[in-house]
Amino acid sequence: MHEGVPVQAATLHLVNPANEIGEAQLMVSRAGKEVMHIPLQKIPAHSLTAQNVWIPAPFEPATMEFELVAGNKSLGPQRSLQVEPYHSYFDRGVFALHCTCHNDLGWLNTQAQDRGLSFV
Repeated sequence: MHEGVPVQAATLHLVNPANEIGEAQLMVSRAGKEVMHIPLQKIPAHSLTAQNVWIPAPFEPATMEFELVAGNKSLGPQRSLQVEPYHSYFDRGVFALHCTCHNDLGWLNTQAQDRGLSFV
């Protein structure tokens, strides 16, 4: 969770053929509504870099728009991507509760003795 929004990890690969870019942000929106601003590290001049970021984690497949900006300037076209829901270890899990007492577990093995059964 980040500021009340469920998130998942993503890696952003950036190609910068120009000068260093400082104070860049990845803007994420869904259906025209801004969902998240993600501050980025400086993007070195004339480089290919990767940055690990947290993006929104929808509960069902969703189309989101991603745009890289620095100040008020867009650094490229806005991209629409299908973001799949986050899957955790507990997806489709089942919790089974079994209420027991010491007699249910045969703690004293009295069930066999009471019924005249013997274990050889």
